[in-house]
Amino acid sequence: PISTKEAELHFNIKAEDLLYALKSIHVWVNDVPVYGIKGKAITGHAASVECTLTLSNEKNKITVSCINAQGVESYKEQFEIVYEGGAVNYTTYFIGIGVSHYQDSTFNLKYAEKDVSDLSKQLQLKNAKIVLLTNEKATKANILALKALLMKTSVNDKVIISLSGHGLLSKSLDFYYATYDIDFQHPETKGLLYDDLEDLLDGIPARNKLLL
Repeated sequence: PISTKEAELHFNIKAEDLLYALKSIHVWVNDVPVYGIKGKAITGHAASVECTLTLSNEKNKITVSCINAQGVESYKEQFEIVYEGGAVNYTTYFIGIGVSHYQDSTFNLKYAEKDVSDLSKQLQLKNAKIVLLTNEKATKANILALKALLMKTSVNDKVIISLSGHGLLSKSLDFYYATYDIDFQHPETKGLLYDDLEDLLDGIPARNKLLL
């Protein structure tokens, strides 16, 4: 349908490749991947997948594609549907991560903690849910544990993650955010890989996401 008052949309995806096995189905709502960047795994030369989506408020642009075992992606199929279910409440989540005082104090900064704290005060005025991990709280384990909280969001929620502090390149040129207890000579031991940062936002229900 062009529009609906039902919060959930059900549709079927059929994919076929006569030459190569299929690998994954990908679905986006307003350009946000529903199944994460890796998609939904499938096998064989043909697949039929039942898809159930919670619609975002108002306009929903839904895009579907398939990737085979060779990494070749199909043309993207696309359709639009408007959700007319009325006003939808949402929650803003702000996660501030900032380190001014490191375990290795020779790398201390002046304003990193203040940056995220000042942002949190502004968003607190808008009734946002605030999580601050500053200085000794900003460890790799504590940051990765935020995924459990973000998985409890809803599709219309807004998630903002702001980081302030040092960024480092390893010898293999991978980027790491400098956690409180990082080894500045070997960032891969306790540093936070950029891929881990992206993974915090990947596959969560919330579709309005910002990483600063």
